[in-house]
Amino acid sequence: MLSSKEESFSLVAFSGQQGFSGFRLKALLEEINADFPSITAVECKEIYLCALSEDSDFFYNRAKKELSKILKAKIIKKELGLNQFILIPRFGTISPWSSKATEILVNTGIDFLIRIEKGLCFSLETSLNLDKETLYSIGRIISDRMTQSVITKLSSAEKLFKKFEAKPVVEIPVLNRGKESLVEANISLGLALSQDEINYLFKSYTRNHSNPSDAELMMFAQANSEHCRQKYLMHIGL
Repeated sequence: MLSSKEESFSLVAFSGQQGFSGFRLKALLEEINADFPSITAVECKEIYLCALSEDSDFFYNRAKKELSKILKAKIIKKELGLNQFILIPRFGTISPWSSKATEILVNTGIDFLIRIEKGLCFSLETSLNLDKETLYSIGRIISDRMTQSVITKLSSAEKLFKKFEAKPVVEIPVLNRGKESLVEANISLGLALSQDEINYLFKSYTRNHSNPSDAELMMFAQANSEHCRQKYLMHIGL
């Protein structure tokens, strides 16, 4: 049980069922092997991260008993092992799954639960002892930078439940620096925009004689990432 003094909650983690099918794991291994051929196998399990409102043995034992049964998962009592990393929702966000799952669990009487999030714990089979930087690099290969963060320590998941102060909106200087400013924003913000989308944004904002904000670019990237119909309509000009 990991405690956060700042937010006054405790973090309890559970290991669940297999996260991906054998077919999907094989595809991920091929993707990883392009840069890391020493990896011979990949395993993946679901992991549940629970922020509890109290840091006490009483609530810990309740979580161990009640949440284990509901989630069909076993409580994790130690840090990650060798050659393991976790993909979790992006820091500073609350996943749609979390919103619904938290509401359901609280309504069933788990009133000491602040929030629950779900991630994926990957175990890599290799003859090497992979360091933190290597694990992070492998995680980045198979993660979605728009929606996921990579962690190599279970305790790092505490940051999922901490409240962050809103950052000021930043203006991207398209009018002064041109298309290059959008390319840099695409990388720094992890937007995963294609070249066609960057070209579209550049033309749109220069035509309107305005600069986009980082919030506008994030919303644009998120909408196109999740709603292919919107992207199609955008490209045909509707």
